[in-house]
Amino acid sequence: MITDCGADKKPLNPSSEPYEDYFSLQYDADGHFTGDITDMAINVSGVKKRDGDKIIEASSPVEDFPGMEISGVWTYNDDNLVQKYVAKGVESEAEYEYSYNEDCELIQTLERSSAEGQNYKIKTSYQILKRDEQGNWTERFATFETETAAWDSNKQDYGEFQKEENRYELQQRTITYY
Repeated sequence: MITDCGADKKPLNPSSEPYEDYFSLQYDADGHFTGDITDMAINVSGVKKRDGDKIIEASSPVEDFPGMEISGVWTYNDDNLVQKYVAKGVESEAEYEYSYNEDCELIQTLERSSAEGQNYKIKTSYQILKRDEQGNWTERFATFETETAAWDSNKQDYGEFQKEENRYELQQRTITYY
């Protein structure tokens, strides 16, 4: 569940309810991925290359654009955690780099992307606030630092990156153990 909030970790609108993250992963009792979607757009049926349980490359067709597809390529670090993810779609592409602490917990994501005449740089930092009995986070605070650069048709190039106001989320999750 996600609650939009300010830097003080308080909801922007106290009367609004948290909303569900539109993307969640599912695993079986042995820790194997069982869902249909590998990320926000690629189906498991589109997996082209694996290394054991790790997905290396996948793609899915785009219904509205026959013959075109959305693709993803994952690389992993020495701890078998995703280090980089590169996604390409119709008139868009994105590269995500992930950083972890010594406990292999995600602490930062760097996104460089472009879509619809905009370039984006988004740094997301995570601070764990609560954990369950097994030590997994159940509540964390996310800070999104965004810079954008718009296409300048006169120069036929992107303009300078401009910093936008930071955005904040309180993220909560429930983990079911078998």
